[in-house]
Formats: sequence, C-alpha cells, structure tokens
Amino acid sequence: MKKTVTASREAVFGSEKPRILIADDEQSMREWMRLLFQRDGFEVLTAEDGIAARDTIAREYVDVVLTDIRMPRLDGVELLKSIRESAPDVIVTMMTAHWSQDSADWTEAHSRGAEALFEKPFRDVNLVTMQVRQLLESRRLRHENVVLRRTTAEQGFAGIIGRS
Repeated sequence: MKKTVTASREAVFGSEKPRILIADDEQSMREWMRLLFQRDGFEVLTAEDGIAARDTIAREYVDVVLTDIRMPRLDGVELLKSIRESAPDVIVTMMTAHWSQDSADWTEAHSRGAEALFEKPFRDVNLVTMQVRQLLESRRLRHENVVLRRTTAEQGFAGIIGRS
C-alpha cells in the first residue's frame, strides 16, 4: 500500500517557507538551482535522479518538484507518475536541455499534470522562480476556494454574510 503525503495547513496557506525538490543528474545544475531558490526564500532539497527524488518525497513534504525530464534510473515522466500516486498536491515542473527531442515526453507529462516546462539553459533565471511562486499562489487559491465551497455547503452563508 502506498503512503499518500498530503499538504500541511501551513504549507498550503503559505505561513512557512515553500519547499522545493530539485531533481537533476547534473550536480552543477542541482547546486546552481539550489542557490537560486534559496536566495529567493525557498527551503531546497536536491536529488541526483528520479529514484532519489521519489524516496525523498516518500519521507519529506515538498510543495514543488523541479525535475529534469532525462535522468538515469527513473526519468522525469516516471517520477511524475509516482508523485501523482503518492503526493497529488505537489506541483511538478520539468526542465530539459533537449527541447525538440523531449517534446513527446513533455506532452505526456503535461497530460499527467506537470504544470510548467523550462528550457535549459534558462534565459532568465528570475522567470523560473517567479513562475514557481505563481504556481504556488494558484494552488493556495484553489485550496482556499475548496475550503470556502465546503464551508458554504455545510453552513450556508451564516458565518460569511454579516449584518449592516
């Protein structure tokens, strides 16, 4: 039986540092991305391949996974499939240096819920962190919407509409 990791309230509503897992078989890329995201206020975990990333996700909560599509042992698309089974709330973004060769893999990954694809080398590294933050905000708003809908379904508008 697979363990499902769910979001903590603090992580969903943004009252703690967002956690990102960077999975890439190139050490220099992992380290560079770690520094970039740390500088932008993220708590950063790294993994050298898809298996190490999958193992990290099984024992650690993360908000976002930024994974290379091409990695040994377990590629980014297979990692995405595993994440969707064990931690469906995790935002998964992908990167590749082989844009034209990986287009079929990206199409499959996107259909399975990958939310962004970044081409290496990055043209503007700040756009990467900005887009990840936008994805986090979008997830926070989706969760807030679910809570509000659930509250109004259970209680009506009694606690929401005040008197003037």
